[in-house]
Amino acid sequence: MAGDAEACHALGKMMLEGEGGPRSKKKAEKELTKACDMGLAESCALAGEMLYARKDSASLRFLKRACVKGDSRSCGAAGWMLWWGEGCKHDLPEASRRLEQACAGDDGRGCALLGLLENLREDGSGDEHLRRACSLGESAVCGDDL
Repeated sequence: MAGDAEACHALGKMMLEGEGGPRSKKKAEKELTKACDMGLAESCALAGEMLYARKDSASLRFLKRACVKGDSRSCGAAGWMLWWGEGCKHDLPEASRRLEQACAGDDGRGCALLGLLENLREDGSGDEHLRRACSLGESAVCGDDL
């Protein structure tokens, strides 16, 4: 089964990039969705990113699936969408949970967003996450006052 998922993922990427034939985002999405349904987190993430790029609300569903399967970057992307209500209902508690998952998985952007969100809610409580984001390479949040 894992081999089938990986084959669908590879085919989806080829179609997305136009390798070995014409580029087809629609067919790529179909193959990536199949691979995601078979449990491949990377496919869920890529399908979610494709859908997000065209402002499709289904992107959150795919990003959440990738997050549950351990893709921390997708956790951060889902947290961002939930924080700002992009293609979904604005949900700060759920955004915070997804950003916590992202940060726990060493996603610097997720740590930065979590720190910013916490600092908006409570005075200075997000500094620890901002320091972590800085240590993970998110230089925009690095500063002497952390």
